[in-house]
Amino acid sequence: MARSITRGPVNRQDRLACTVTLPTPQFACEARSGRALGKVVRIGDALERGVARVCVLLPYAVSKVTVVGPAAVRRGQPLALRLSVLAAGKARPGTHVLHVSLAGPDGREWSYYAQNVVAQEGRLRRLSPWRSMTQPGGGRSPQRTCPPGSWAPWP
Repeated sequence: MARSITRGPVNRQDRLACTVTLPTPQFACEARSGRALGKVVRIGDALERGVARVCVLLPYAVSKVTVVGPAAVRRGQPLALRLSVLAAGKARPGTHVLHVSLAGPDGREWSYYAQNVVAQEGRLRRLSPWRSMTQPGGGRSPQRTCPPGSWAPWP
C-alpha cells in the first residue's frame, strides 16, 4: 500500500488535476519511474493527494550513460568508477545527479551501498565510497537518468 507524505494511506481515487507550464521547452522525465515525457512546454497530470511527483528537466536529451571500472573488487579495497553522461547532438552535459548502486555476484542489489552522486559537466572521474565491502565480487552499477532505461552495466 502506498503511503502519503503524511504517512497515511493514499486514496487513489482522490486525485487533483494540474498542469505545469514551463517558460521554455525542456526534455522531461519522471525522476522516480524514469518515464520519459519528451520535449515539453506543459506537464499535465492528475496527482494523488499526498504523493509527490518529481520531474527532471534538461535543455538537452541524454543519449547515454557510461560506467568504467575494474572487473572485480577485493574485499576492503576502495572501488574507483568513472561515470559519464552523454548529451544528444552537440549539447554539452551540465550537472547531473546519478543514483549508483552495486549488485553482488549473485546479481542481487546491495542497497546499503547505494548513493546519489553529482557528476559535474556530466562526468565523475573517481568515486571510492565502498571502502569496507563485506562481500567479494562485482556485478553491475545501474544509474537511472533520462531517458528511461538509461542505466549502464558495469563491468
